[in-house]
Amino acid sequence: MEHADSANVQRYAAADLNQAHDKLSAAQKAVAADKNTIARQRANEAAADAELASARADARAAEEAAQEREKSLEMLRQEAARGVAVPRPDDTRPNDQETHP
Repeated sequence: MEHADSANVQRYAAADLNQAHDKLSAAQKAVAADKNTIARQRANEAAADAELASARADARAAEEAAQEREKSLEMLRQEAARGVAVPRPDDTRPNDQETHP
């Protein structure tokens, strides 16, 4: 449950996370009422819901990151098509210097 409470899960899978919390609460109430079988079932359901929420959030975050990378690539493609010089990350020398072996 603790991992599922991360910010990404709150952002992308709040409904699943709320369901997990509700089932955990139901499990705690069942323990208090000495209904251990029901408590175990609700606790297992809460854990499964929390895992589902975490997986959905991870998938959504990865999807957003991929979309952002695609946007960046498209911008680079457009700049390249216009002939705009795009510096390479490993190119640390100034443009006006030539290197000779």
